Amino acid sequence: SLDRRKLVASVSDSEFYKSPRLVAHADEAFLRKLTALYRERLPAGGVLLDLMSSHISHLPPAMSFARVDGHGMNAEELSK
Repeated sequence: SLDRRKLVASVSDSEFYKSPRLVAHADEAFLRKLTALYRERLPAGGVLLDLMSSHISHLPPAMSFARVDGHGMNAEELSK
């Protein structure tokens, strides 16, 4: 709603993202499709920049990578 957007807009980004929000940002069906796409397209043993890092990984669990640099909302979410 418009009132909710005003509330969020009144808080600075650093303040808004300071507190962890350990929620799923996508549903299970989407995550399965995304993981399957990554399994098909990402090179095993590759170096990745993950711009959607979270406490829930989108990367295929059976694949190994040389390095994954993750960017996420806050330190607590990325530590999980």
